[in-house]
Amino acid sequence: MSEAVHYILAMLQHVASFCLAASVCLYAAQAAAGLWFAHKSASPPPLPKNLPLVALLKPLHGVSRELPECLETFFRLDYPRKLFVFGITDESDPAGQVVESMKRRHPSEAVITTVGEEPASNRKIGKLARMVRAVPDADIIVMTDADMEVAPDYLCRVVAELQQDHTVGLVTCACRARPSGPALAARLEALFVNTDFTPIALLSNIIEPMRHAYSATIAIRREVLDAAGGLEKIKNCSGDDIILGRRVAQAGYKVRLSSAVVTNVTDQTTIAEFWQRELRGARVDRIARPISTAKILINGPFWGAALLAVSGFSGWTLGVMVSVLLARLALAALILERVLRLPRSALRDLWLVPLKDLFMAAVWFVGLRGNTVQWRSRRLRLLPNGLYEEIEPPKSAI
Repeated sequence: MSEAVHYILAMLQHVASFCLAASVCLYAAQAAAGLWFAHKSASPPPLPKNLPLVALLKPLHGVSRELPECLETFFRLDYPRKLFVFGITDESDPAGQVVESMKRRHPSEAVITTVGEEPASNRKIGKLARMVRAVPDADIIVMTDADMEVAPDYLCRVVAELQQDHTVGLVTCACRARPSGPALAARLEALFVNTDFTPIALLSNIIEPMRHAYSATIAIRREVLDAAGGLEKIKNCSGDDIILGRRVAQAGYKVRLSSAVVTNVTDQTTIAEFWQRELRGARVDRIARPISTAKILINGPFWGAALLAVSGFSGWTLGVMVSVLLARLALAALILERVLRLPRSALRDLWLVPLKDLFMAAVWFVGLRGNTVQWRSRRLRLLPNGLYEEIEPPKSAI
């Protein structure tokens, strides 16, 4: 073997060793940040005396098995001054039937249904823009995805955190996830949320000022939304939650992470669906939040596998790999049980965490290139300025 090859392999070993050490340190930092968040969240702030009117916006498209259960948790909220706005794609959208069922079950609640959306490449935002106009008297707008479940005190926490400081313009939420069924794709997606996305969100909340939001919850005062340019300004944007948070910060307001944690019900049925969802997220993040591409540096199982390969599967590197995996699993278990407070049954999928990490490394490499994404039946092109562009007419609306 030539001297040049030896040199390259030695450098790769150094890089992999450094990244492995960084990964373990980051796992520990995420666990510490998570425990601090869990401790701080134990005591929610008090509600203001004069309760603002809150409009809960839910853009819907189609019906999943979990949709009625997810919506039911919102109707059980213990906040009194609220109204619901559901946006459906068209009159034939089966989600409309679920909304009508909810209205019959909760006749005392104020419910508005809008149909269609404003012209936009990002049709979810186009739908939300129409929904916002349906509630001109609402003081606070709360936007959440359809596949979210919440605790009864969720809205009280969010409103109190938004109202206790006039410099806070937007409150967003981290989330935990549970798979809707036994499908491997849904379980992998839940693990991604619980062991990658949310731990990084909790850590970044400590080490940097928040200038972005998460689509799990965006709670914003109406005057702040207007100051940020409204939803019109982001209707063609990829990474709309990131961009809206950035615009709120640019308008001079703070973005705050709530003490409330919502639950994302993952329903992917095939690995292809999981791949397309994560690839879309990777490419959107690359454009909207370029620093996110550095996350490959803290993918412990990937760097452990790389170290094994470049060292010829030597005994000491095998020991390092085992140690890193044990650290990854132990700290992931702590996040699941102590921070996200998931049931112990969630620990059954811990063995999938290293496999998920390797899968996400593949997503990362593919996501470095290309600018097309799949969103349901639509193919979109991501432009350098962060906007979406339709590649072909949609077969069905979002």
